[in-house]
Amino acid sequence: MRPRYARIRPLTESDVTSVLDWMEGKDTGGAVQALIAACADGDGSGLWILVHLDGGVVWGLVDDGDARLARSADPTWPPAPSRDRLQQLRVFGTAGELLVWRDEDIGTPAGRLIEDEEGGDKDPVWGWKDEHYVVAGTEIIRDAGISDDRFTAVREANGRAQVLPLRLEADDFALSGAPAGRGMHVVRLVVRHYLEENSENGCVRVAASRLVRLHKPTGGRYAAPMPGGAEEEP
Repeated sequence: MRPRYARIRPLTESDVTSVLDWMEGKDTGGAVQALIAACADGDGSGLWILVHLDGGVVWGLVDDGDARLARSADPTWPPAPSRDRLQQLRVFGTAGELLVWRDEDIGTPAGRLIEDEEGGDKDPVWGWKDEHYVVAGTEIIRDAGISDDRFTAVREANGRAQVLPLRLEADDFALSGAPAGRGMHVVRLVVRHYLEENSENGCVRVAASRLVRLHKPTGGRYAAPMPGGAEEEP
């Protein structure tokens, strides 16, 4: 197998400002497109957005280079993104992840871009391991007023809810003996951990992590946790 690496580079202050403008729907003149393209394979499709705010979580997807964030009939849910309330913003795909976060130490937002690389002549210091995490949601919220059919509002039995950038149907959640449209966790979030080996003692540690993709596994085996973990993502 060819050596696998992670290339990590910090974003400039200008890059961070452009990404935040893009998140808020402002015209950036294409300043963010190259950063986003680095996260996607092939035709540039399959890019997701996850925003953590002081008031909640917002999922989204990249549509022709623009940020399309989850909205519902309730203007307060999911919360509208704002740099003033931003904790972290992730744009991720199979090839990389763009991350901007509120850096409390310096008092301003900071950012980085992490990209996967395979092959090359350098020593294989970096490698990676993927884990699949269960995403909260066992029932579709039918009266959420979601106008974009690429999004689905879901909730837990305890009422915990979110709008996911996936098209889901009631049958996806079907579980024998449970009410229709309710029962199983069907969505998974893939997280990639990059491993670094200490050249002196051979110990391996997780040096960095990123999100890879949000998906509904095929085959219908949703009830059991996927290999690698069963923690729920907000």
